[in-house]
Amino acid sequence: RTSRHFLDVYGSRTTPRHQQSSTSAAVSDDPRASTGRRCSVDSFANNGEPSDAARGRESSKPVVVFLTGGAWIIGYKMWGAFLARVLVPHGILVMIPDYRNFPTVTVGDMVLDVDASIQWTLDNCRAYGGDPNRVVVVGQSAGAHLGSCVLLRKAIDELKQFAGRNHPPLSGSSASSLESTIEMPPPLRTKYKARDIKGFMAASGPYNVVAMQDIFHKHGLDRNIVSAMFGNRLDRHSPTHLVEDCSSLQADTRTCTSSLGGEDTDNCSLLSQVLPPFYIVHGTADKTVPYSGAIEYATCLSNAGIR
Repeated sequence: RTSRHFLDVYGSRTTPRHQQSSTSAAVSDDPRASTGRRCSVDSFANNGEPSDAARGRESSKPVVVFLTGGAWIIGYKMWGAFLARVLVPHGILVMIPDYRNFPTVTVGDMVLDVDASIQWTLDNCRAYGGDPNRVVVVGQSAGAHLGSCVLLRKAIDELKQFAGRNHPPLSGSSASSLESTIEMPPPLRTKYKARDIKGFMAASGPYNVVAMQDIFHKHGLDRNIVSAMFGNRLDRHSPTHLVEDCSSLQADTRTCTSSLGGEDTDNCSLLSQVLPPFYIVHGTADKTVPYSGAIEYATCLSNAGIR
């Protein structure tokens, strides 16, 4: 077992530099708290005055949750300190979670770590001077992948709830249509909605991990290791496939609504209401994760009605 912090906070106005404050109450009901992660937060206060642009704004700061990369194996929260050094002088509070890595856990557990850190940020950022109504998630490489998985799974959970609220028990073809949706992971346990996040920026991420297997192998990640890392279910943790699941679930919901004589729902408008805006950034010279995957992902998001 390795000792890992829950997350780091940069730009806090309320906690002295390097002071560590316990968050055991926030995660004590989480069984993952005993599997190698120390339930604590390191807070790094702003060393100087905010910039002129930041000075004079309302007291609560906008918040960035930054998810670092590291091929799901060597990621570490301190890699985000450089980004925090750029953003903090502009009056931005930066939260950097320390999700666990493989082989301690699989990608499915990393998704749960990231999800828990977002919930913690929404619940606690105000105590550090942040505004819970202005939280943006930024992910780089593996962090872009994990952030995508979390938000898309949140969307799937909400679409399922929408179907349950608006449709009585079904029978016949309508039931089989809804139940034939691709097998999906269980609902996330956190309470926040995807739209509580005001935006998601994904940089240099792998989004179709099924198609990326050969590329991973070429760069030294053996196919068997990749399969084990993803719990032998790459499709379940592939953002491009999760977008397709969102579209399929929404299409089934619309079909059932029509068959019951209900009012048709615009697929695009519903998905855009469920998810925050997505911003995809990728360098065309990237040789590790080809930018063509980002184009495919952005196209898939657009076709599904996700901005």
